[in-house]
Amino acid sequence: MQIHDKPETQPTPTRGRQSRPDVRKPTPTTTKGQTMNATTTTKPAAKAKPAPKVSHAKAKAPELPTISAVKLVPLALIDVRPQVRTIFEEDSIQELASDIEARGLLQPVLLNPRGARFDLIAGERRLRACVKLGMSDIPALVTKASASDALLMQIAENVQRERLDLQDEVKAIRQLHDHLKTVQAVADTVKKSPAWVSKRLALSHPDFDWRATNLMQDGITEDVEILNLISHIGTISYRDGCEAERRIRAGETNRDELRAMLKQLKNPTPKEPDPAHIARQHQAAEEARKRERQIEADNRARTEGHGDEFVKWAWYKLSGTCMEPNEKRFETAEFWDKLNLKQRNALVDQFRKVMDEGTTRDLPQWAYFACSYSDDFDYLELMIGIAALKGANPAQDPRAFMIELETANR
Repeated sequence: MQIHDKPETQPTPTRGRQSRPDVRKPTPTTTKGQTMNATTTTKPAAKAKPAPKVSHAKAKAPELPTISAVKLVPLALIDVRPQVRTIFEEDSIQELASDIEARGLLQPVLLNPRGARFDLIAGERRLRACVKLGMSDIPALVTKASASDALLMQIAENVQRERLDLQDEVKAIRQLHDHLKTVQAVADTVKKSPAWVSKRLALSHPDFDWRATNLMQDGITEDVEILNLISHIGTISYRDGCEAERRIRAGETNRDELRAMLKQLKNPTPKEPDPAHIARQHQAAEEARKRERQIEADNRARTEGHGDEFVKWAWYKLSGTCMEPNEKRFETAEFWDKLNLKQRNALVDQFRKVMDEGTTRDLPQWAYFACSYSDDFDYLELMIGIAALKGANPAQDPRAFMIELETANR
């Protein structure tokens, strides 16, 4: 029998592989230098859809749009318009210049383009320091903004980043409030608390006490609470407000003492009544009542009586009527008719007294006699003398004299 040897081309099985194909493995693994017999290759099974992977890494933040760009801007092209900051200390500018020279400008200035030039929005201290160093260019954030937006950006930048003087800070907060209208909006803009904003708004209120304003303007203190305390004290008591201002200027008081002073003014401790003071008050009230009673009695004596007070009053009215304008003059005859009998007799007695003193005088003497008197009866006495020279007798016919007096006054 003929024996046939095995062909040497028979493939050698892969390590770990079964003689027949495993249909559970869709993709057989082959090693370098190995081949797979085509007769033993099977169609791979369909792959199952893999489950979505859960990632615990933080999501990447979306890119934000750029609203400004950093540029190196020549100092000669920058215009400085009125800024929030109005007070610049030379020592502070020099310190900042030294820091920039040593470490460079860490924070660019903020510019608003205007044609071929730029308006400074914020960073005047940095700009001054760079000028002092003799720099020709300055790093700047250039952003296009309206005049209103530029003002708000300038105020917010200065309040947040710059060391503003309290006066400038107060003005800036007031400007922001005028634009934004609410305390909360201002607080959100400058990244401060509403209480912080409210205290500075109080410093610019029209009713803020002038003593506290003087302390702030004179640079005596920038303590907002002390200034508000002095304003409240001055509003309640002028004297205590002046005393509080004096003590602050002299360095003789502090917040706690001012708080105690304000609390005492708002809730004063009742004092024990002073007996001597009460007695003086009663005495003054009694004297006032006496004066009122005396005035009432004098008025009655003038208008209803017939004594000296009446005669003085009636004589004064009759003498003074010629000095009044026509619309204020009264009818002397009508005045006589309204008098009672005792009042008429009192006036007649006075007429007779005047006539008895002047019976031997002529008209020039009467004039001299009348003008030599120091009281208010001069004119009436002169008229009585003239009537006597004419042959009339005012004491016997007083009503006819009254009519003559009324005619002469016109």
